[in-house]
Amino acid sequence: MINPDGVTIGNSRGSLVGVDLNRRWVLSHHILHPEVHFLKMSMMEQKQISIFIDFHGHNKNQNAFFYGCSKARDEGFLSWTKPRLLPKIFAS
Repeated sequence: MINPDGVTIGNSRGSLVGVDLNRRWVLSHHILHPEVHFLKMSMMEQKQISIFIDFHGHNKNQNAFFYGCSKARDEGFLSWTKPRLLPKIFAS
């Protein structure tokens, strides 16, 4: 959970100041969005990340579901299979 301060005051997706952190993933600022900025820095320092999961509620969908990337960076065969592996395992 990257926004425990926001959850403490009742925000399910927002930070303490009410910013939706999912909408700040591409352009995060180290002062305005420190949760996202430092998470991204930590991920870049890792040699290999197998999976990154963002659990949170949704305003329209109910129950459990997966959203995922449509392709990996290498654009090869794994670009189609890797992002779909975990949802396939859970569906079995």
